[in-house]
Amino acid sequence: HPFTCRVSDVDVTKRTASAHWLELTEDDIVIFPGRQHYLEGTFDPSSVPMYGTSLGFSDIAMKHLTSVLRFSLTGEGQHIKYIRISSRCGSPLSGTFRMGTDINGCFDGSITPYGTASLPSSVILDCGGTVQLGPDPAYFYAAIPHGAYPEGFCAQVISDDGNSMNLYFM
Repeated sequence: HPFTCRVSDVDVTKRTASAHWLELTEDDIVIFPGRQHYLEGTFDPSSVPMYGTSLGFSDIAMKHLTSVLRFSLTGEGQHIKYIRISSRCGSPLSGTFRMGTDINGCFDGSITPYGTASLPSSVILDCGGTVQLGPDPAYFYAAIPHGAYPEGFCAQVISDDGNSMNLYFM
């Protein structure tokens, strides 16, 4: 069968997830993973870092540092090995970021690429060949650093048989 897919239902949204510890290399540095694992109907919870703020020790507010890119594909029986997602404007989607702070020194949710993350980077959504495309949409979720992506995204879809297709969407 030829490798054909279509993109539909593209949506960048914030979703809730169970809390996971940030991988901090310094007090204000967070690393967004370059590889995420496909999970049916949701995102890889280890790819959605959160931060907590508190002016005391009794009330801690947990917040996400990511948005979730949701899209669907249909096809003709292909098994998806992985999907490489990149920002069309070159904004990094993985790597090291510095977290901003407010006047009280608490993290404020802003993030800025830091070091090698200032270079274009992508996220690989590892499907492991377990997702088979058909006439009904298969939904994919990838966590990306929250921010503006005015030129949209490119997704390179790779099937188990080595065929590929590039998709562009806003």
